[in-house]
Amino acid sequence: MKRKYRHFFSNNGLGLVKICKIISIFAIHTNLLQIMKIQKLLSFVLSLTTLLAVAGACTEKVDLGQGGGDDEGTVFTIEATSIQGTSANLIVKHNGTSKDTYDVFWYEGSAASAESEINKEIVKIKNGEVTVQKGTNSEIVATGLKGKTLYTAVVFGVDKEGNTYGKSANVEFTTEKAPVELSVEVTKYDTNSITISVTSSTADPEDTWYAMISQDAQTDPAAQLEKAMKAESNLASKLRYGSSSVTFTGLSTFTGYVIIVGAATAEGKANGACMGNPVHCT
Repeated sequence: MKRKYRHFFSNNGLGLVKICKIISIFAIHTNLLQIMKIQKLLSFVLSLTTLLAVAGACTEKVDLGQGGGDDEGTVFTIEATSIQGTSANLIVKHNGTSKDTYDVFWYEGSAASAESEINKEIVKIKNGEVTVQKGTNSEIVATGLKGKTLYTAVVFGVDKEGNTYGKSANVEFTTEKAPVELSVEVTKYDTNSITISVTSSTADPEDTWYAMISQDAQTDPAAQLEKAMKAESNLASKLRYGSSSVTFTGLSTFTGYVIIVGAATAEGKANGACMGNPVHCT
């Protein structure tokens, strides 16, 4: 028996080699099929992921024409220039497109409360009380400011529905001393006296003014004001601030007068002047 088996394997060695090759080819073919199946599965998953991403993009509310932008990529900057007593220029820039919308506002106080102020502004936008801006660069004039006051100007990306995007910015600035604005009105007059009411734009004790009465309607009011102040023996007692009334007495009957009021310093310098309407004592 041993010789027969030995003879069989000896005579059929070539057949065994062929069988081994067939088995190897079958194994390789089987592995290839498995690999192909895995590749098809991966391709299917990738296609499904792509479809889901496209569907998500279609349902996401991003309207570039109404202020949508790169949530993190759009960066805003703001700068305060030409700062005066009652106004300042605000230079706004961002790295988005001209279709991006944003809001610019300012408030009295420091930048520490900027976030809460933005939330208040968003409510106004949603209620239609504020109209958003559009463009890449703009210059906005902040008006109606108080003199010698700290303000914060803010810019942030937002659409008309109140949806925010991008990186907001803010800047603090302090206004200059506001010029004193005065108005005068004659409230009472008789045969030898005239009473006027002076309204000042500020109640700051440093913003003093001086009032006088004159029969000269031709000479520059500021020049007349300085001449009258130099003639005062105690000018400090005649300087006033805020809103007040002044009565001029010892006037002549049937005589025309003009009232002159102007901002003035303790040194007797006039900072502009306004002249009231001519008044006659009756």
